[in-house]
Amino acid sequence: MNNDIQTSITALRHIVNTIKTFDTCESCIDFINNQVKEEKVFLIVSGSLGQQLVPRIEHDIKLDSIYVFCLKKCNHEQWTSKEQHQKIKGIFIDIQDICNRLKEDIKQSQHELTSIQTLSSQTSRISNYLDASFMYSQLLKDIILNIEYDDTTREQAKKDFIDFCRIYYAENNAELCVIEEFEQNYSNPSPIWWYTRECFIYSMLNRALCKQDTEILIKMNFFIYDLHQQLEHLHKTINNGQILTVYRGQG
Repeated sequence: MNNDIQTSITALRHIVNTIKTFDTCESCIDFINNQVKEEKVFLIVSGSLGQQLVPRIEHDIKLDSIYVFCLKKCNHEQWTSKEQHQKIKGIFIDIQDICNRLKEDIKQSQHELTSIQTLSSQTSRISNYLDASFMYSQLLKDIILNIEYDDTTREQAKKDFIDFCRIYYAENNAELCVIEEFEQNYSNPSPIWWYTRECFIYSMLNRALCKQDTEILIKMNFFIYDLHQQLEHLHKTINNGQILTVYRGQG
């Protein structure tokens, strides 16, 4: 792997964790068809290879966005038009420009994953009318928030989660540094501070909630519990009748 490719991959790892590289159209198509299950694919492709590859995979629902990476934009402006290929986000000659656009598109994709359920005042009182997904979410929440910890079990839960994260982000040096910081300074700052920081905690928890990934949620149960406790404490400090406006993007 030459230095330019390695530099590009290093830059991309600040935004995404899993990166796969392919030398042929067939190997890329085979991976998307047989290895990708529920994940969304963000494809960066060279101009020459993209002209062959894009028409063959652009209708795959798992493919979210396509970025054409080349040295001469003028050579590829005709075939990459939005009229022909709606998933192409543009032609880029600089990897940092791709990173900036990719970051925005991933946030938008994660936002679209969020399921919103609306219940009327009548149906909210009658559990028989609640769909299975909503009831499952409530049950999982109750289980997580009712797990009790002492100092020993809390430290073990945190250690297990950190060990899991180090394996999951093994090739992402930027996140590994944050994981090290999380291990050393979890209690100070607070769980809210960690959740609102743009790092692995926020993206991992939101993805697990959107996908209802019980494995990840159970691994993060100590953090979810602490976050809930802090939010509950802050809520109790609000004066009756006081209006509190809070903001947190989903992405």
